[in-house]
Amino acid sequence: MNALNTIDQRLFRRIVTGAALPLSFFIIGLIAYANSFSGPFIFDDEAGILENPRIRHLWPLTDVVSAPPKTTVAGRPIASLSLAVNYAISGYSVWSYHVLNLIIHIFAGLTLYGIIRRILLSERLKNRFAENAAAVAWVSAVIWLVHPVQTESVTYVIQRTESLMGLFYLLTLYVAIRAMQSQRPFGWSVLSVICCALGMGSKEVMVTAPVLVLLYDRAFFAGSFAAALQRRRWLYASLAATWVILAALLWSCPRQEQIEGFSIAGSLNYAMNQGVVIVHYLRLVVWPKGLCLDYFWPVAKNWGKLAAPELAVLWMAAVTVWGLIRNRLWSYPLVWFFGTLAVTSSFVPVKDLVFEHRIYLPLAGLVTLLVMSGYTAAEYSAKQFRIYRAYYIAFTLAAGIIIALTCVTVNRNKDYNSVLSIWQSVLKVSPDNARAYNGIGVALQSQGRLDEAVSYYQRSIQLSPDYADVHNNIGAVLQLQGKSDQAVSYFRKAVSLNPDFAEAYSNLGSVLTSQGRFDEAISCYLQSLQIKPDQVMPLTMVAKLLSVHPDPKSRNADQAIIFAGLAAELTKYQDASVLGVLAAAYAADNQFGRAVETAQKALDLASAAGQDELFNRINAQLKLYKQGKQFSL
Repeated sequence: MNALNTIDQRLFRRIVTGAALPLSFFIIGLIAYANSFSGPFIFDDEAGILENPRIRHLWPLTDVVSAPPKTTVAGRPIASLSLAVNYAISGYSVWSYHVLNLIIHIFAGLTLYGIIRRILLSERLKNRFAENAAAVAWVSAVIWLVHPVQTESVTYVIQRTESLMGLFYLLTLYVAIRAMQSQRPFGWSVLSVICCALGMGSKEVMVTAPVLVLLYDRAFFAGSFAAALQRRRWLYASLAATWVILAALLWSCPRQEQIEGFSIAGSLNYAMNQGVVIVHYLRLVVWPKGLCLDYFWPVAKNWGKLAAPELAVLWMAAVTVWGLIRNRLWSYPLVWFFGTLAVTSSFVPVKDLVFEHRIYLPLAGLVTLLVMSGYTAAEYSAKQFRIYRAYYIAFTLAAGIIIALTCVTVNRNKDYNSVLSIWQSVLKVSPDNARAYNGIGVALQSQGRLDEAVSYYQRSIQLSPDYADVHNNIGAVLQLQGKSDQAVSYFRKAVSLNPDFAEAYSNLGSVLTSQGRFDEAISCYLQSLQIKPDQVMPLTMVAKLLSVHPDPKSRNADQAIIFAGLAAELTKYQDASVLGVLAAAYAADNQFGRAVETAQKALDLASAAGQDELFNRINAQLKLYKQGKQFSL
């Protein structure tokens, strides 16, 4: 024990006590994630951030927390609010989003440290761990903090929903533990319920938090469920009441697009595949090689191939249940693993089988169990075999693991440095991934490499013929290449495959406008707006066509003013092209005074932005308005 005491006193005294503790987490977290701050928005970031008008203001709050349907933050108001704060700080500059993601992750790590330390200092474990509880908790929490499997929840901005929920989940338990230990538990209990409510507003996985708090109480404090419920009935009633918040959010914004559809066969197939999925997660925990943003993992239906991993996981689950029934302390980390994973790895047929962000919280249970097992092995070696340097070896090994995992995390963050590189990394792991080919095509298209983009899009269609996004993207390339007839066919295919594809309807309207098929274009724009009302481009184009349609019978000045006004409000009257259309709408209604005033403001904005072509066009229109004249297409 002398060797261990020496380590604990000299190596950990400064970093596991006082102000040095949070400082160590911030330094280590910054080392692991500093190279992620310039990573661009990717994948679901586009819909959840770039195309989400609700985050562009902080008031009214009811609007801010109401994200557009079918986005990652829909029905998750706390996550939506956090994105609005980022937009207020840096607009669409990515650095503040990444910084906040890292801060959330670091505070989650600190909270995990507090939980583990208090577990080790509990009545059932303090005789064994009290002397070194801080050191063991620090190693466990730091390994969790820097583990590369966490990059998807930290570096990938929109997956803040996972890490934010994870922070509130951990805080709910930590503060509840403080309530259990306090002579005056009321304040701590209220704070625990608040954290639980905030977690319910961040992501649905939070649903298991009240149960995990109760299981902790039974294992480490009360000794039985009856005693826990009797002593802290109001705490558990209040925690359970937060389920009402989650139910209300799911009712108001159902996530049906994430569920494949309930059926006995479908749910059974999904459940059978969870053996392979969980084994894969376990492998990533021990050997995090081959990390992948989007596995595009198909649901296997050959149960013969699924039997072995399924039986292995069922055995692991059975051992966990046995340990829980017998109230064995080692079972709680396993209960934590299965309990926090249960929402996405059970029988509910979630659309995608595997995502690495789903083990953000489950990883905490596994890491804690492994570190405590390592400490126990070192303790046993020191006592039974008189290997007095066993503790030195154990903590040196822990330091090596932390350094190695940090290096892998830093290297993994490099894949997120561009849209192209992250999708290229996906293809290395999942070579038949249609979404990856599409993602690379989008990246190449943004670089003007259109022919290369088309080749990747075509490969994506070969792998997944019914992938609506790819048809839409090929149509966009063909439109850029001036092949409008071919573009129309691809856009029509996209909307036939996905009738709720707002962007494809807008793109179809755009190409029809270029062909002079204005009435058809208006119909497409209106269809897009019916699906997704807060879109500036289709609002502006409908207003323009209704204002200056070459056929006077197709004009509708009143409607044009409404549509253009909505577009102007969305852009806070700071978009010159939108104000130019609003001026045209006023002119169509013979409100030439307002048309002149609006066109002049548009002219000033275009001049300040250096938009020469737009300036000249609006200036020409302004001259007509001053003469009391309208213009037509």
